[in-house]
Amino acid sequence: MLRRLLMFTPGLLAVALAALHVGCGDDGAARSDTDGIPEPVDGGTTVESDLSAPDAGPSPTESGGFPANDAAGFGLDAASSERVAFECYSASTGLDCAAPSCAGIPVCCVGSANPLCCAATELARIDFTACADPSCAAGQTFGEPAPYIDGGLVPGGGALSDGGLVFTDPVDLRNHTLTVQGTLRPPADCDGGCFETLALAVLETVPAGTGAVLEQPLVALRYTGATGRFLVQANRATLAELDDEPSGEWTLELTPEGRVLVAHEGVTRFDSGAGLLDLEAGHAAVVGRTRNPSASGGMGVALTSLAVTTGRCDVPGGWAPGSPVDFTEAPEGTLRQPSLSPDGLLAVSVDGVPRFFRRSVSRRFDPLAVALPEAPALTAVRFLSDGDVVALAIDGSIHRGAVVADAPEVVLSETLVGPCAACLRTSPSVALAYDGTPIVLVLEDGEPMLYAFGVAQLEYVEPLAALIAPDPAAGEDRIQSVALRNEGGAYRLDVTYVRGTRSAVRHFASEELVLWRDLGRTFTPSGEGFDALRAWDFAASPGADRIEAVFVASDGVRDQVGLTSRPTP
Repeated sequence: MLRRLLMFTPGLLAVALAALHVGCGDDGAARSDTDGIPEPVDGGTTVESDLSAPDAGPSPTESGGFPANDAAGFGLDAASSERVAFECYSASTGLDCAAPSCAGIPVCCVGSANPLCCAATELARIDFTACADPSCAAGQTFGEPAPYIDGGLVPGGGALSDGGLVFTDPVDLRNHTLTVQGTLRPPADCDGGCFETLALAVLETVPAGTGAVLEQPLVALRYTGATGRFLVQANRATLAELDDEPSGEWTLELTPEGRVLVAHEGVTRFDSGAGLLDLEAGHAAVVGRTRNPSASGGMGVALTSLAVTTGRCDVPGGWAPGSPVDFTEAPEGTLRQPSLSPDGLLAVSVDGVPRFFRRSVSRRFDPLAVALPEAPALTAVRFLSDGDVVALAIDGSIHRGAVVADAPEVVLSETLVGPCAACLRTSPSVALAYDGTPIVLVLEDGEPMLYAFGVAQLEYVEPLAALIAPDPAAGEDRIQSVALRNEGGAYRLDVTYVRGTRSAVRHFASEELVLWRDLGRTFTPSGEGFDALRAWDFAASPGADRIEAVFVASDGVRDQVGLTSRPTP
């Protein structure tokens, strides 16, 4: 059924959007195509419809392929259709992120370590042949004997201890690629008589600057003079032995997917595949031991150049461990649907009534008295990316508005979805489409429903509902909450699943609300502390430097609002 839906959904979208264009205006007159995209219905006036449409058949060839509709994504019209990479879709394969021309589009960059997707930063680039001593590098030296320059960087250390150079700033390996690239000068002679080593490495901590040091890198590409081979090492094991010559440019790369890659002169020599590593942070380093003094003379192996770069990637699962929100007066009661605004306002539903808090310069959240409208009575408020709010009323109606700072008070400006007498609505969220149209996602009796212009978008929600349905085999009995946003050219959806007291968050991405990529589980309770049992109502709030997310945590005794974050891609 899902495959059939995906095959003809573009036609349905064309019919659906056409129906919206020729609908009635506020004065009851027919609206023509020249009137443009209908405005969302204003306060108190709503439209409810199943928007049924016949199968429109295959998409026209002039549309550029799948998704066929230039208006896909509610208002993604011909003037801005370059936002959707039509050539990356087909009716048979859907979205093809593996195609080289498609790997860098926003929806394919979610969860990818492709260089096209990760913002690169060069931490160091050093020509050791032009250095008088290792202080020319930005890192910290360690070991006894200390590293020195002899036509290149010689790492120091001795027969029983290590020396080298380490960069003291840690790299968040949950969200960044880390590349350590060096050019080696081969030893003058070894023939089995050398006991020196030199490794491009990633360390867990920064070694002491003086004295004997024994280092066990998290990951290393290690040249060993005794064998003349390179060892790829991680997780305290040797993963591969390479017989390449100890010269030329070597690259060690770690990715947020847990992958280790090794290249020699630009040619990949080792690829562990994803999932090998599970690291939070590390320090780029050069580690080794000098030639054993009893060996014959001649220059040992040295590093003539070194470059260290990172790439900040969009990794939905790269969240830092959660911590309780620091309140000056913590809310008590049944906590639900927390939401954080870009400027530090926090809304929490406490016993079914929205309460507000403001983050101070000390990072604590102080209570903020905010007046709510007398009618309709609101049960939850969530912030949008533009600072506006979406509010759920006790009758199930969903409204857009703002927290007016002068009063302060919540002022509702328009009704996005009318009341629902026959259903229970929870977990409302709104993503702003590319043209600014608000797209509402809400749970109705625990099932997702999408609305635009106050109209139920069934042709969008059916494939989405099938994709995000709970998986009992994965410990998912029901959907507890949904949170939709449009970020960086892609719609992003966090879904919280529960079984009993347990919970997990999965992340999905789409650029046209029809085809979605399942990025898997991205956040789970820690198993200890304030969120030992569950993390419910997970909702993210993108900022300039960090994406923050709030959730309701429980240790089995008390509910608290939790906070986590990751770098903004």
